[in-house]
Amino acid sequence: MADAGEKLLEVTQQLLALHPPSALSGRRIADVADVNYGRVHRHFGSKSALIDRAVQRLGERFTDDAFPPGALVPTPGVLSRHPSFARAVAHLTVDDSLGAAAPLRLLIERYRDGLAAMRPDLPADERDVIVALSVSMQWAVVVYRRHLDRVASLAGGSVDVDRDLVLLVEQMHGGFGSFSETPRPRQRRAERPAGSVGRADSVERKLVNAAAELLATRAPSSVTGRELARRASVNYGRIHSAFGTTANVFEAAIDMQAAEMLSDFGADRLPGFFSMKERPGFVRFLTRIALADGHSSEREFYPFLSRLFAQHETRQGQIGVQTRHRYALSIMTQASWALFEECFGHALGRPVDELEPQAAGYLTALVRNA
Repeated sequence: MADAGEKLLEVTQQLLALHPPSALSGRRIADVADVNYGRVHRHFGSKSALIDRAVQRLGERFTDDAFPPGALVPTPGVLSRHPSFARAVAHLTVDDSLGAAAPLRLLIERYRDGLAAMRPDLPADERDVIVALSVSMQWAVVVYRRHLDRVASLAGGSVDVDRDLVLLVEQMHGGFGSFSETPRPRQRRAERPAGSVGRADSVERKLVNAAAELLATRAPSSVTGRELARRASVNYGRIHSAFGTTANVFEAAIDMQAAEMLSDFGADRLPGFFSMKERPGFVRFLTRIALADGHSSEREFYPFLSRLFAQHETRQGQIGVQTRHRYALSIMTQASWALFEECFGHALGRPVDELEPQAAGYLTALVRNA
């Protein structure tokens, strides 16, 4: 029989692929592992330490496979062979924007050092763009695979997602080259300071704004109604009189951000690159939906993609399956970039905003060359 500590680690790895840490308790992990709850503290000290060790082990397995002896950069597409690790890291980041900083730092630092040895001719900025964009794209393929497959199927065709990913990553490792027209990232909107509300705002608006701000860094399951009420500067009872439940306030905040996102994909213009960064809470929602196998929602990527496809057809004529797939991969890569932005910044030791113009140029070329 496996040691209790080993059973707890294995079960935690399995559960993290399915649920965010905030949805797991030490007792639940122990129950699934069929061991006494006290073993969690005896072997690891706390649930948090158990989760950290489980993610570390998943990361070690991934790293061993990603960097075989002599490899300078990760094997393209290797993350698809480690969906549990990819999903666990995404769940950690959805719960806490820096929750996956440690495993991502190790990957990015080793990736960047290896790329520097492999391509010393490339400027450091370009190498950093390649690392961040490659990692974002590979995570997008794992986390949003169902969406990518559906985009192709709705167009009456199919795309070998893994093969396409390998080709794109190998292309990136060859260097971007110059872009004749490098799009600039979207300028961020002027926003109120976190937690601020206008005097004229209704109670409902104050609660929805506060929920949207909390979504930027927290999972809804980790926010209590009283905390939400304090953030909105309203009486706790107003949540129930205005919305019924705290969950309904977060649903309203997500609806608001979905409508704002759709406005960026207006019929008369293309959206700015990395505009998703303006609404990190909505990105985290999209990621939670994508991680929930079998779950579907109208507030997913499809409304935005439908507008992009319509714009393309207006300007350039009929759009093929491969181009639809590349549009979808571009948008989902930007979602991964937005999700991991803080982790990237810590790992690279620089503001990730500086890398976005070159990344935007590559994503444009990705669609044009489909």
